[in-house]
Amino acid sequence: MDSASASVHRLHNDNGMEVLVSAYGGIIQRLTAPDRHGRYSDVVLGFDSMDGYFGQHPYFGALVGRYANRIANSRIDLGGATYHLTPGRGGHHLHGGNKGFDKVTWQVLPTEVSSRSLRLHHVSEDGDEGYPGQLSVQVDYALSEHNELSISYLATTDKTTVINLSNHSYFNLGASDAGDVLDHIVELNADFFAPVNSEMIPTGELREVTGTAMDLRHPTRIGDRVDNNDEQLDGTVVGKGGQSYRSRSGFCLETQHFPDSPNQPAFPSTVLERGETYRSRTVYTFSCL
Repeated sequence: MDSASASVHRLHNDNGMEVLVSAYGGIIQRLTAPDRHGRYSDVVLGFDSMDGYFGQHPYFGALVGRYANRIANSRIDLGGATYHLTPGRGGHHLHGGNKGFDKVTWQVLPTEVSSRSLRLHHVSEDGDEGYPGQLSVQVDYALSEHNELSISYLATTDKTTVINLSNHSYFNLGASDAGDVLDHIVELNADFFAPVNSEMIPTGELREVTGTAMDLRHPTRIGDRVDNNDEQLDGTVVGKGGQSYRSRSGFCLETQHFPDSPNQPAFPSTVLERGETYRSRTVYTFSCL
């Protein structure tokens, strides 16, 4: 794979907002947003050219699937059959395996390309990374005049399977070269969280956020709630403008189902049956206070 084989598509609106999306991995390579003075800056981490995305990196801007996050012991049981998925670190399946959706070149549907929208399509064959069923996936990117970037997912299967799709963009609203995000303010409308064990696998418990560091129901400075260790951003990844991305250079908002849902009966189901349609939509809205 090289940069010549990965088409990059530019979405833009009349306000001046711009999004660059690659057919390789569905990667959001660039996303500009305005500050309070109306100046637009790139607010996602990544690389200056597509060449950087073909090496090792923590899924910058990419579509992840068939199953975002972890599946314990790389194993799922469906319809009386056991399926063994491609194992990753610690023997657990992560983000779809060795060649997940972040590492395939998606088909661009020409009739759906415009200055404000892009439609990608990919067929994941039965047995891909161990998953059952041929999965047909469509992803739509759309940029509105209200500075909203939406990502809409749609999928069907010819055999019972599991699915959990997301985007893995790292954001820094001070601009992608602005240092850390510890002074960013976050608010999450969540009353519960899913604790994980030392291998980042959910215990199956849903715990109230009250009295914990996970209580983000009111505007909270990120630096007041996180530690200083991040093995994914440790300074070894050199990104845009030659910047070394270090701990807390960006933050991810991966809208998705719970990790390891196929092995957690109390969690909402991620099973997709033949004849059903999987739908999910994420909207990122950018404005100034």
